[in-house]
Amino acid sequence: MASVFKTKRSRFYVIRYTDAGGRDRQVTSKTTDKRTARQIANKIEDRQARLRSGMTSLREEKATNAAKRPVSEHVDAYLDWCHDNKGQKRDWVQTKRFYLESFIEGADCQRLSDINADRLNRHLMTLEADDKSARTLNAARSTVVALLSWCQDNDRLTSHDINRKTVPERDQVKNRRRERRSLSPQELTRLLVVARKRDEELNRRGYTSRHAVYTVAAWTGLRRSELQRLQWRDVDLEANTIRVRAENAKSGREAILPLHRDAVDALSEIRPDDATGTASVFATLPTIRTLYVDLADAGVQEVRREKRIKLVTDANGRELRKQRPDRIIPIADASGRLVDFHSFRGTFATRLVQAGTKPLHLKRLMRHGSVRTTDRHYTDLQLADLAAEVRNLEPDDDRDTARATGTDGRQVSPIVSLSATRDGAESGGTLRMTRPARGSRHETETPRSCGVTQDDAALLVVGHTGLEPVTSCVSYKRASQLRQWP
Repeated sequence: MASVFKTKRSRFYVIRYTDAGGRDRQVTSKTTDKRTARQIANKIEDRQARLRSGMTSLREEKATNAAKRPVSEHVDAYLDWCHDNKGQKRDWVQTKRFYLESFIEGADCQRLSDINADRLNRHLMTLEADDKSARTLNAARSTVVALLSWCQDNDRLTSHDINRKTVPERDQVKNRRRERRSLSPQELTRLLVVARKRDEELNRRGYTSRHAVYTVAAWTGLRRSELQRLQWRDVDLEANTIRVRAENAKSGREAILPLHRDAVDALSEIRPDDATGTASVFATLPTIRTLYVDLADAGVQEVRREKRIKLVTDANGRELRKQRPDRIIPIADASGRLVDFHSFRGTFATRLVQAGTKPLHLKRLMRHGSVRTTDRHYTDLQLADLAAEVRNLEPDDDRDTARATGTDGRQVSPIVSLSATRDGAESGGTLRMTRPARGSRHETETPRSCGVTQDDAALLVVGHTGLEPVTSCVSYKRASQLRQWP
């Protein structure tokens, strides 16, 4: 039986009870009313009695206690676990926090028990109404499911009703907001020329060479985040290699990649004489707005400019209209595709495929888990590339063999023609005997095995019919009608 009493150190009543394991426990009731404290003690005693009798498991007891805490506490604990235990990058952890906080605020979830399939579906429908892509919706859904699964594994939640049937995933293939394309060699050359001209003006102001950034991105396939964290200790200009450290790679695995000669020249130009190993290769990277302007100046992609006004309040409280930089909006091509910074990675993959790179080497250079990812999302082969492959096929001058179906160029059915036999040589008669095809046996063995003498074999001529092989029964029937074999 639980007891209720007061101590000199606290003004609240204290509850002492024996748990299901037989150990004495002591908790505060957080109330100065003895009757209320007694009611709390009775509830604790009933809960321990259910645990001792097996009516309630210890896991359910932990989940019950966790359900009383605010959902924000579970979110903080889950994100800390993602960063500390699972080793996820801080940027991705912050993205998860954004997804979770948007859902909790939009669905008005105060406890873990408030998270269910209906509220998540309404939240996703709201995002879909805001013209969010299917990829964004699936990321928001998977983040919520990951939180609930982690709570289940840590006895914070017993179960949830979110699955593929109650909250289906969106089709990312059919609903893609941005279709990227790669740069052709001519377009990349024009972009580098424009970047070289810009460097003459911006290098005096301390900006990083755009020409070097675009060149390294196009000839290594590094992502923007990987270029941003690249240090001079990762670049070996003597061995012509570049290292992507594990903490910077998307896959979390370190990789050493060979450098193209154009990338080596670009890095050699910008390498300072006093560069330290931990110094960044690119102090700054061009923004996406800057890239769009450079692409427009190079004639690669058209853009549309929108005026932007910002309202500010001066010291006297008056509102002033302040001109902001124009918004640069890219215009897609006839196929609805755009060029952005990640297109440099697709350009690198497309160049490798055009050069005839083996699939295994292509996967290693792109640092993908499967070559299907490279083929589906990064290669951009045009009709001219496919036409060149067709032109590389060797011509087949043997028209008769080409007309034969289901063959590999060998003789289909031999026609054994006897121009003049011993019996019919005087009359000038011609005897045609059709025999079944036996692979290449007719080219190595003499026909005497079929009853033809050596004199007859000298007159045999083997040709092609250009048709499907005839059956043995038809061949034997025709031969028996024309001549009796000895």
